[in-house]
Amino acid sequence: MENSIQFEENNEDDLTDIVFDKKNIEDAIDELNENSSAGPDGLPSIFLKKTKKSISKPLAMLLRKSIDEGNIPEIFKLAYITPIHKGGSRQKPEQYRPVSLTSQIMKVFKRVIKQKIMKHLILNHK
Repeated sequence: MENSIQFEENNEDDLTDIVFDKKNIEDAIDELNENSSAGPDGLPSIFLKKTKKSISKPLAMLLRKSIDEGNIPEIFKLAYITPIHKGGSRQKPEQYRPVSLTSQIMKVFKRVIKQKIMKHLILNHK
C-alpha cells in the first residue's frame, strides 16, 4: 500500500520533498538542551551532542527513510507522561498539568523538517 498522495499537477513553487543532509541533523542536535533526559528510546540529548559527528549520517538516513516511506518508528512516537503539580490542593486532579518526555531523536527530526518547511514558506511567500 502506497502512503503518498498524488496530485494532478505540480507547481514549481510546491514543496514536493524535504531535502536535508547530515549538517542539518548536526545543527538540530546543537539546538538540544544537553540537560534534557532521555525519552522512551533511552537516548539522552547529551549522548546525541557528544556523538553528533558519528551519528548524524545514520540519523539522516533514518529520517530520509521515514519521509520516503511515510512511517515513523514506533519508539519515536512514545512519551513518558508525568503529572506536575501547579499549586493548590494536591488532592485535586485539576491542579496538575501533564509533561511529556519524548524522544530526543524525534526532536531533532522535527527541527530539521520545521526548518526546511519554514524556509520554503518564506522563499515562496507571495
